[in-house]
Amino acid sequence: MSKPKIYISKAIPEQVFAYLEEHCECRMWDGQGVPSRQGLLAELHDMEGLLTTGGPIDRELLDHAPKLRAVSSISVGYNHFDLEAMKARRVIGTHTPHVLDETVADLVLSLMLSAARRIPELDAFMKQGRW
Repeated sequence: MSKPKIYISKAIPEQVFAYLEEHCECRMWDGQGVPSRQGLLAELHDMEGLLTTGGPIDRELLDHAPKLRAVSSISVGYNHFDLEAMKARRVIGTHTPHVLDETVADLVLSLMLSAARRIPELDAFMKQGRW
């Protein structure tokens, strides 16, 4: 039985790639950043899976990927998924919810404390030598 073919549109940690390669036939974008939309569409014609970072998963993409069965987004949200189009094509979508919950809570509390204690204002005051 052949392994499913997946396309990875952004560099991922080597151990993650090694794990995926055990179970799938992987092809990965090797350029800087992420591939252009046209570059991505050109890669998907025989792919069954896509590991991506948030570009639109829409009818156009699905038209270029007739064998696609799963899309996994390395992002918290799924607002870039056209759920109706994916449902019509029976393509499963996954994402990574809750991975930033603690980080966002830390930031919000830090900003609240910073505002309440006027830290940016006092920092500028000190840097100007006015303390």
